[in-house]
Parts: sequence; structure tokens; C-alpha cells
Amino acid sequence: MFFGALPLFANPLNVFSDALFVMVSLGFLKRFFSFFSGKKKPSSKERQLLLSEVEHFVHSFAEKQRKKLAPFVAGKFSEIKHLLKQLKSLLQQLESRDVESDNAKLEKIVETSKRHSLQQLSSVFEKLSPPNPADLEAVRQYCVDSESFLAKEIPSFGKNIAYTSIILKDSMKGIGSLVGELQNVFQELNKEFSENREVFLESEIVSDTKKILDNNEKTVSLEESMRILSSEISAVEKQLIEQKEQMSLLNNSEEAKALSELGEEKAFFSEKKKSLEKEIFEKASSLEKPLRKLERLAEEDKTSLEKRELLFLQDFLRNPLLALKRDPKAESFKIVLLELKKQLDSEAIVLKEKENEKRLAVLQELLDFNFFEGFFWKANEIEVELNRIEKGIRHSEFSRKALEKEKELRETQALLEEKGSLLGNYKKELEKISESSSVLRNKTESMLSELAREKISIASSKGGNN
Repeated sequence: MFFGALPLFANPLNVFSDALFVMVSLGFLKRFFSFFSGKKKPSSKERQLLLSEVEHFVHSFAEKQRKKLAPFVAGKFSEIKHLLKQLKSLLQQLESRDVESDNAKLEKIVETSKRHSLQQLSSVFEKLSPPNPADLEAVRQYCVDSESFLAKEIPSFGKNIAYTSIILKDSMKGIGSLVGELQNVFQELNKEFSENREVFLESEIVSDTKKILDNNEKTVSLEESMRILSSEISAVEKQLIEQKEQMSLLNNSEEAKALSELGEEKAFFSEKKKSLEKEIFEKASSLEKPLRKLERLAEEDKTSLEKRELLFLQDFLRNPLLALKRDPKAESFKIVLLELKKQLDSEAIVLKEKENEKRLAVLQELLDFNFFEGFFWKANEIEVELNRIEKGIRHSEFSRKALEKEKELRETQALLEEKGSLLGNYKKELEKISESSSVLRNKTESMLSELAREKISIASSKGGNN
């Protein structure tokens, strides 16, 4: 079965026979899966329990099963301990036996296999040391694991067992017999646990019941928080409506109308200022090209411009309007323009004929223009009016109130959104708790029905104790 490569030896696993291997391999599976299969169906009769009654109800059923199982488990554990003690003794005897054969090569193989078998079997039996029999859950798990462990471990080193059995057949046969008995004990225990599995439902039922009770308390707490929060949201919504009404009244007040008129005035004078600046800017900009040539000549000291006029020219080329505001009577500007005309006439600055005529016309127009009255004075009057209007807007009672109301509205709206978001989070948390409780309740009712062999349901209640 394990050793097709050893045709010289008949039945090399005589001590760990096919019957033992099948028992080890398949017996465990049968016991393992039978633990989860039912032996009876609950009756159609239904019984209802409060959550607070579940723990006592389960305990009363489980206690009966524990009392029934206790002596059986104790007896079987005594057998396990006795068998393990015997196996340990047989391993000691096997260790002390000499390997003798006329075939030196075979003797060496068996000696090596014997040493490995001793190490492997000792390790297996050491791991089978039983737990405290009073802890039934630990005992059940130990029996399931041990049956599985033997089914897996023994075949895994069958080659060493087979070789050892060639010469030390009697010793290995004794070990194999005890292992078979040990496996039978585990099977008997697992069968008994399967037939009395209700006792092992107690801890899970109690645990799930406590989770449901905890969820119920959380639900009550969350619903109270939601009730308070909903009331707060209603109050904030009412406050927001009142603030919007106050804002509407403020926007329709005489103060608002006065501020609106100031705004219209500001727009009028701002446009007038732009128009005046645009007119001067367009005329001045048309002379930019010849003025830049004049700047280069002045920097080379090839003009009659003084330093003051040269600085003005440089400022003018950077920002014409600002330069003109600093020269209200256009005295420096006109000196620059006269110098430009002079350079054009002397052809020190040369433009295309068509450009020359156009530039000279603009130049003459600017020389004749009364900048103080036509630009500076008008611009100053407009600036005075704009300053007056700005001052009126800044000191407007409506403006102050409007800013305050707008701030209040933003803060109230933000508060409403914050509380609404929190309420949404509470609802999501409540849904999660409700879903969790529903799953736990269905699972618990199913286990209770299996335990009692009758239909059991848990009374619906969100109270902490019911």
C-alpha cells in the first residue's frame, strides 16, 4: 500500500494493516462530519423566550448533558492515558532491541528506519497528551484533532514503519495494535459528542445572546441621541427660516435702497473715470514708438532734456496715467513733447511718412490740450465723488447689518449641515446594528430549537434586558 518499491517483503505493513489505515483515514471523517449533522428534527411546537431567559434555559439543558457525558469522558480519558503509557513503554522496549540480520545492508536500513520510527512515534504520542476532562469544549476539540492527527501522521512515515517491521515485527505489531485501540477511543468519544452536541452550543448561544443585548442597549442609546438631534435640527431649521426672513426685510428696507443708489452712483463715476483715462491713454500710447526713440537719444545725451524730464519720460513709458497724475499741469510732458517735435523736425528721429503725419497730428493735439482742466481736474473731481461714495458705503448701517446677517446665515447653514450629517451617520449605524441583531437572533433561535428539540423563538424587544 505504501511501499510498491519493496516487492521482496510480503505485507510490510502487517502491524499497521490496511484495516487500521482505512479506520484512521475514514473513521475520522465520519465522526467529524457527523458532529454537524442532526439526529432529530425539532417538532412543530413553538416556544417563545425573552433574551433574559435564554442563558438559564440553555444552561439547564446543557447541564443535563454534561452530567451524562462526565463519567463517560472520564473513563475514556483513563483509557487514553493508559494506552499512551503502554505505547511509551513499547517504544522504550523497541529502542533497546538490537537489529540482527544476515544481510548487512538490510540490517543497516532497518536500524536507520527504527531510529526514525522511534523519533516520529514519540513525537506523535507526546502531542496526544489529553487536556483537563472537566473542560468539555477542550475535550471535544482534542478528540476531533487527535483522530485527524493520527489519520494524517501515521501514514506519513509508513515507509520507516515498514522497514522496521521487516526484522522487529512483533514490537511494531504491538505498537500498531495499541494505536488502533487509541483510534477507537477517539472515535467513540467523537460519536458520543456528536450524539450530545447540544452541550457545546451553550457557550455560543450565551455569547450571541449577550451580543444581541448589547446591540439592544446601543439601539436605545442611538435612538435617544437621534431624537435629541432631530429636535436640535428642527430648532436650527426654524432659526434659519427666521434669519432668511430678517435678511429679506433688511434687503427691502430704505437703508438697502439708499445703499443701492450709492452703488449705482459708484458704477456711473467708475465708468466715467475709465472713459477719461482711456481717451488720454489711447492718444499717449500712439506716441510710444517715437518716445522710446527719444528716450534712447536722451540717455545718450543727444537731446536738450534735463534729468527731471528724462525721469518723467521713463515713468510715462511705464505707466502713462500715473505719470500724468504726478504732472497735473503737464509741464514736464509738454517739454518732452516739444523735444520730440524738435527731433522729428530735425530727422534725428525718423518715422515712415504715413506714420509721421499721424504722429505729428497727435503730438500737436496733445501740445494744445489743457491737461489740467481737460484731464487732471476732471479726474480729480471723479476721484472725490468715488471717495465720497465709498465712505458712504463703508459707513452704511445697512452694509454693517447685511454683513452680520450673511455671517449668521452661513454659520446656521453650516451647523444645519453638520447636524444633518451626524444624523445620517446615526441612521447608518442603527441599520448596521439592526442587521447584526437580526443575523444573531436567527442563528440563536436555530441553535435553541436544536437544543430543545422544539421550535424556539426570541421575543422581539429593544430593551436592554429583554
